[in-house]
Amino acid sequence: MTRRKSEITARMNERDYPHIVELALPPGGFRAMFYDILAYHRERDIQIRRGQGRNDDGQFYVRYCFDHPAHAEAFCDQFGGERVTAKPQASGS
Repeated sequence: MTRRKSEITARMNERDYPHIVELALPPGGFRAMFYDILAYHRERDIQIRRGQGRNDDGQFYVRYCFDHPAHAEAFCDQFGGERVTAKPQASGS
Protein backbone atom coordinates (compact mmCIF):
# COMPACT_ATOMS: atom_id res chain seq x y z
CA MET A 1 0.00 0.00 0.00
CA THR A 2 1.39 3.37 -0.95
CA ARG A 3 0.73 6.66 0.74
CA ARG A 4 -0.83 9.68 -0.88
CA LYS A 5 1.46 12.62 -1.62
CA SER A 6 0.17 14.85 1.21
CA GLU A 7 -0.38 12.07 3.77
CA ILE A 8 1.70 12.26 6.95
CA THR A 9 2.78 8.88 8.26
CA ALA A 10 3.67 7.76 11.77
CA ARG A 11 7.27 7.24 10.70
CA MET A 12 7.45 10.83 9.46
CA ASN A 13 6.06 12.07 12.78
CA GLU A 14 8.77 10.21 14.67
CA ARG A 15 11.44 11.64 12.37
CA ASP A 16 10.19 15.24 12.60
CA TYR A 17 9.07 15.16 16.26
CA PRO A 18 11.77 13.10 18.01
CA HIS A 19 10.63 13.54 21.64
CA ILE A 20 8.36 10.55 22.11
CA VAL A 21 6.21 9.27 24.96
CA GLU A 22 5.04 5.68 24.72
CA LEU A 23 1.84 4.73 26.58
CA ALA A 24 0.58 1.19 27.14
CA LEU A 25 -2.97 0.89 25.82
CA PRO A 26 -5.23 -0.05 28.76
CA PRO A 27 -7.75 -2.89 28.28
CA GLY A 28 -10.66 -0.47 27.68
CA GLY A 29 -8.60 1.84 25.49
CA PHE A 30 -7.89 5.51 26.09
CA ARG A 31 -11.58 6.34 26.33
CA ALA A 32 -11.24 7.60 29.92
CA MET A 33 -8.15 9.73 29.11
CA PHE A 34 -9.05 10.84 25.57
CA TYR A 35 -10.46 14.25 26.51
CA ASP A 36 -7.58 14.89 28.92
CA ILE A 37 -5.04 14.14 26.17
CA LEU A 38 -6.96 16.37 23.77
CA ALA A 39 -7.08 19.18 26.37
CA TYR A 40 -3.33 18.81 27.03
CA HIS A 41 -2.57 19.48 23.36
CA ARG A 42 -5.11 22.31 23.04
CA GLU A 43 -3.79 24.13 26.13
CA ARG A 44 -0.30 24.17 24.62
CA ASP A 45 -1.56 24.90 21.10
CA ILE A 46 0.17 21.84 19.64
CA GLN A 47 -1.18 19.32 17.16
CA ILE A 48 -1.53 15.69 18.22
CA ARG A 49 1.19 13.68 16.48
CA ARG A 50 1.09 9.91 16.81
CA GLY A 51 4.03 7.69 16.04
CA GLN A 52 4.25 4.02 15.17
CA GLY A 53 2.40 1.80 17.59
CA ARG A 54 3.91 -1.50 18.60
CA ASN A 55 2.72 -4.79 20.00
CA ASP A 56 4.84 -6.50 22.65
CA ASP A 57 3.55 -9.89 23.88
CA GLY A 58 -0.08 -8.88 23.47
CA GLN A 59 0.36 -5.39 24.98
CA PHE A 60 -0.13 -2.58 22.47
CA TYR A 61 1.78 0.69 22.90
CA VAL A 62 0.82 4.06 21.42
CA ARG A 63 3.45 6.75 20.77
CA TYR A 64 2.84 10.49 21.03
CA CYS A 65 5.48 12.66 19.35
CA PHE A 66 6.55 16.18 20.36
CA ASP A 67 8.99 18.71 18.95
CA HIS A 68 10.06 20.10 22.35
CA PRO A 69 11.42 17.91 25.16
CA ALA A 70 9.54 20.00 27.76
CA HIS A 71 6.19 19.09 26.14
CA ALA A 72 7.09 15.40 26.13
CA GLU A 73 8.25 15.53 29.75
CA ALA A 74 5.07 17.29 30.91
CA PHE A 75 2.93 14.79 28.96
CA CYS A 76 4.82 11.91 30.57
CA ASP A 77 4.37 13.45 34.03
CA GLN A 78 0.63 13.89 33.52
CA PHE A 79 -0.28 10.63 31.76
CA GLY A 80 2.53 8.27 32.68
CA GLY A 81 4.24 6.25 30.03
CA GLU A 82 7.87 6.13 29.10
CA ARG A 83 10.10 8.55 27.18
CA VAL A 84 11.74 6.89 24.20
CA THR A 85 14.10 8.17 21.55
CA ALA A 86 13.31 7.88 17.86
CA LYS A 87 15.81 5.80 15.96
CA PRO A 88 17.65 7.90 13.37
CA GLN A 89 16.75 7.06 9.78
CA ALA A 90 19.47 5.49 7.67
CA SER A 91 20.52 7.84 4.89
CA GLY A 92 21.19 6.70 1.37
CA SER A 93 21.02 3.13 0.06
